[in-house]
Amino acid sequence: KQRRMKHMMEMGAKYKANRNPTPEVERQIEQELGQLADELLAGVDFDALDAEGLSAAGSLAMQGPKSRELLRAACLKRADSPTVDGFVAAEQLLSLAFREQRDLAAAADRVLSHPALLDAYRSEDAGANLLALNFALGQVPREDLQKHSQAILAIGSIYDAEPTLDALQFSSGYLKVAQKVLSEDQCEALRAKIVAAI
Repeated sequence: KQRRMKHMMEMGAKYKANRNPTPEVERQIEQELGQLADELLAGVDFDALDAEGLSAAGSLAMQGPKSRELLRAACLKRADSPTVDGFVAAEQLLSLAFREQRDLAAAADRVLSHPALLDAYRSEDAGANLLALNFALGQVPREDLQKHSQAILAIGSIYDAEPTLDALQFSSGYLKVAQKVLSEDQCEALRAKIVAAI
Protein backbone atom coordinates (compact mmCIF):
# COMPACT_ATOMS: atom_id res chain seq x y z
CA LYS A 1 0.00 0.00 0.00
CA GLN A 2 2.88 2.38 0.71
CA ARG A 3 4.20 1.74 -2.80
CA ARG A 4 0.78 2.49 -4.28
CA MET A 5 0.41 5.67 -2.21
CA LYS A 6 3.86 6.82 -3.38
CA HIS A 7 2.85 6.09 -6.98
CA MET A 8 -0.37 8.06 -6.51
CA MET A 9 1.54 11.04 -5.12
CA GLU A 10 3.93 10.86 -8.06
CA MET A 11 0.96 10.82 -10.43
CA GLY A 12 -0.50 13.86 -8.69
CA ALA A 13 2.84 15.68 -8.98
CA LYS A 14 3.03 14.71 -12.65
CA TYR A 15 -0.44 16.15 -13.22
CA LYS A 16 0.41 19.43 -11.47
CA ALA A 17 3.72 19.72 -13.33
CA ASN A 18 1.97 19.41 -16.67
CA ARG A 19 0.11 22.72 -16.59
CA ASN A 20 -1.44 22.39 -20.02
CA PRO A 21 -2.06 18.66 -20.48
CA THR A 22 -3.71 17.46 -23.63
CA PRO A 23 -7.10 15.73 -23.22
CA GLU A 24 -5.33 12.43 -23.92
CA VAL A 25 -2.79 13.01 -21.12
CA GLU A 26 -5.60 14.05 -18.75
CA ARG A 27 -7.51 10.84 -19.48
CA GLN A 28 -4.38 8.74 -18.97
CA ILE A 29 -3.56 10.35 -15.62
CA GLU A 30 -7.17 10.10 -14.45
CA GLN A 31 -7.31 6.44 -15.44
CA GLU A 32 -4.07 5.64 -13.58
CA LEU A 33 -5.18 7.54 -10.47
CA GLY A 34 -8.52 5.75 -10.56
CA GLN A 35 -6.88 2.35 -10.79
CA LEU A 36 -4.56 3.15 -7.88
CA ALA A 37 -7.45 4.44 -5.76
CA ASP A 38 -9.42 1.25 -6.36
CA GLU A 39 -6.38 -0.85 -5.43
CA LEU A 40 -5.77 1.12 -2.23
CA LEU A 41 -9.40 0.82 -1.14
CA ALA A 42 -9.83 -2.81 -2.13
CA GLY A 43 -11.24 -4.71 0.83
CA VAL A 44 -12.53 -1.59 2.63
CA ASP A 45 -16.05 -2.14 3.94
CA PHE A 46 -17.66 1.24 3.30
CA ASP A 47 -20.81 0.17 5.14
CA ALA A 48 -18.78 -0.35 8.32
CA LEU A 49 -17.17 3.12 8.28
CA ASP A 50 -18.41 5.82 10.64
CA ALA A 51 -18.99 9.36 9.38
CA GLU A 52 -15.37 10.38 9.95
CA GLY A 53 -14.10 7.30 8.13
CA LEU A 54 -16.53 7.83 5.29
CA SER A 55 -15.33 11.40 4.85
CA ALA A 56 -11.68 10.35 5.00
CA ALA A 57 -12.14 7.56 2.46
CA GLY A 58 -14.47 9.65 0.31
CA SER A 59 -11.90 11.93 -1.31
CA LEU A 60 -9.81 8.94 -2.40
CA ALA A 61 -12.84 6.88 -3.39
CA MET A 62 -13.97 9.68 -5.72
CA GLN A 63 -10.94 8.92 -7.89
CA GLY A 64 -11.68 5.23 -8.50
CA PRO A 65 -14.66 4.03 -10.56
CA LYS A 66 -15.21 0.90 -8.44
CA SER A 67 -14.67 2.75 -5.17
CA ARG A 68 -17.08 5.50 -6.22
CA GLU A 69 -19.89 3.00 -6.62
CA LEU A 70 -19.15 1.41 -3.24
CA LEU A 71 -19.11 4.87 -1.64
CA ARG A 72 -22.39 5.79 -3.35
CA ALA A 73 -24.10 2.59 -2.17
CA ALA A 74 -22.95 3.10 1.43
CA CYS A 75 -24.03 6.76 1.44
CA LEU A 76 -27.45 6.02 -0.03
CA LYS A 77 -28.12 3.60 2.83
CA ARG A 78 -27.54 6.22 5.51
CA ALA A 79 -28.16 9.63 3.91
CA ASP A 80 -31.77 9.79 5.10
CA SER A 81 -30.83 9.22 8.73
CA PRO A 82 -31.73 12.45 10.66
CA THR A 83 -28.26 12.59 12.22
CA VAL A 84 -24.96 14.30 11.47
CA ASP A 85 -23.74 10.93 10.16
CA GLY A 86 -26.67 10.95 7.76
CA PHE A 87 -25.83 14.48 6.71
CA VAL A 88 -22.21 13.54 6.02
CA ALA A 89 -23.44 10.75 3.75
CA ALA A 90 -25.76 13.18 1.95
CA GLU A 91 -22.86 15.57 1.51
CA GLN A 92 -20.72 12.80 0.05
CA LEU A 93 -23.49 12.18 -2.48
CA LEU A 94 -23.42 15.89 -3.32
CA SER A 95 -19.66 15.70 -3.86
CA LEU A 96 -20.16 12.67 -6.11
CA ALA A 97 -22.77 14.54 -8.11
CA PHE A 98 -20.39 17.49 -8.43
CA ARG A 99 -17.55 15.27 -9.62
CA GLU A 100 -19.73 13.50 -12.17
CA GLN A 101 -21.63 16.66 -13.09
CA ARG A 102 -25.00 14.95 -12.92
CA ASP A 103 -28.02 15.03 -10.58
CA LEU A 104 -26.56 18.06 -8.80
CA ALA A 105 -29.94 19.67 -8.12
CA ALA A 106 -31.34 16.49 -6.53
CA ALA A 107 -28.21 16.04 -4.41
CA ALA A 108 -28.41 19.68 -3.31
CA ASP A 109 -32.06 19.16 -2.34
CA ARG A 110 -31.05 16.22 -0.15
CA VAL A 111 -28.34 18.20 1.66
CA LEU A 112 -30.19 21.48 2.11
CA SER A 113 -33.36 19.81 3.39
CA HIS A 114 -31.51 17.41 5.70
CA PRO A 115 -32.73 17.46 9.35
CA ALA A 116 -29.15 17.60 10.65
CA LEU A 117 -28.05 20.45 8.39
CA LEU A 118 -27.48 23.03 11.14
CA ASP A 119 -26.03 20.50 13.59
CA ALA A 120 -23.44 19.59 10.96
CA TYR A 121 -22.51 23.18 10.22
CA ARG A 122 -22.14 23.95 13.92
CA SER A 123 -19.83 20.97 14.42
CA GLU A 124 -16.03 20.99 14.49
CA ASP A 125 -16.11 19.98 10.83
CA ALA A 126 -18.05 23.10 9.83
CA GLY A 127 -15.21 24.39 7.67
CA ALA A 128 -14.89 21.17 5.71
CA ASN A 129 -18.66 21.06 5.29
CA LEU A 130 -18.65 24.63 3.97
CA LEU A 131 -15.88 23.83 1.51
CA ALA A 132 -17.84 20.94 0.01
CA LEU A 133 -21.00 23.05 -0.05
CA ASN A 134 -19.27 25.95 -1.80
CA PHE A 135 -17.77 23.83 -4.54
CA ALA A 136 -20.89 21.85 -5.30
CA LEU A 137 -23.60 24.46 -4.83
CA GLY A 138 -21.64 26.91 -6.92
CA GLN A 139 -22.51 24.69 -9.88
CA VAL A 140 -26.23 24.40 -9.14
CA PRO A 141 -28.44 26.79 -11.13
CA ARG A 142 -29.98 29.64 -9.15
CA GLU A 143 -33.54 28.44 -9.87
CA ASP A 144 -32.78 25.05 -8.28
CA LEU A 145 -31.37 26.68 -5.13
CA GLN A 146 -34.00 29.36 -4.66
CA LYS A 147 -36.38 27.09 -2.75
CA HIS A 148 -33.60 26.50 -0.18
CA SER A 149 -32.88 30.19 0.46
CA GLN A 150 -33.92 29.94 4.13
CA ALA A 151 -31.65 26.93 4.72
CA ILE A 152 -28.74 28.74 3.07
CA LEU A 153 -29.43 31.80 5.21
CA ALA A 154 -29.63 29.64 8.35
CA ILE A 155 -26.15 28.22 7.73
CA GLY A 156 -24.90 31.72 8.53
CA SER A 157 -25.85 31.09 12.16
CA ILE A 158 -22.50 29.32 12.60
CA TYR A 159 -20.96 32.80 12.72
CA ASP A 160 -23.13 33.89 15.65
CA ALA A 161 -20.89 32.22 18.22
CA GLU A 162 -17.17 31.48 17.82
CA PRO A 163 -16.74 29.83 14.41
CA THR A 164 -13.79 27.59 13.67
CA LEU A 165 -10.87 29.00 11.68
CA ASP A 166 -11.87 26.75 8.77
CA ALA A 167 -15.39 28.16 8.81
CA LEU A 168 -13.92 31.67 8.60
CA GLN A 169 -11.51 30.64 5.87
CA PHE A 170 -14.28 29.35 3.62
CA SER A 171 -16.73 32.15 4.42
CA SER A 172 -16.16 33.95 1.12
CA GLY A 173 -17.30 30.88 -0.79
CA TYR A 174 -20.38 30.64 1.40
CA LEU A 175 -21.21 34.28 0.67
CA LYS A 176 -20.96 33.60 -3.08
CA VAL A 177 -23.52 30.80 -2.71
CA ALA A 178 -25.72 33.06 -0.56
CA GLN A 179 -25.59 35.82 -3.17
CA LYS A 180 -27.22 33.46 -5.66
CA VAL A 181 -30.46 33.27 -3.67
CA LEU A 182 -30.53 35.92 -0.92
CA SER A 183 -31.30 39.62 -1.07
CA GLU A 184 -28.56 42.25 -1.03
CA ASP A 185 -29.55 43.26 2.52
CA GLN A 186 -29.40 39.66 3.75
CA CYS A 187 -25.98 39.16 2.20
CA GLU A 188 -24.70 42.39 3.70
CA ALA A 189 -25.92 41.27 7.14
CA LEU A 190 -24.13 37.95 6.70
CA ARG A 191 -20.96 39.72 5.63
CA ALA A 192 -21.09 41.97 8.69
CA LYS A 193 -21.64 38.98 10.94
CA ILE A 194 -18.59 37.20 9.48
CA VAL A 195 -16.39 40.28 9.82
CA ALA A 196 -17.46 40.66 13.45
CA ALA A 197 -16.52 37.02 14.10
CA ILE A 198 -12.97 37.45 12.81
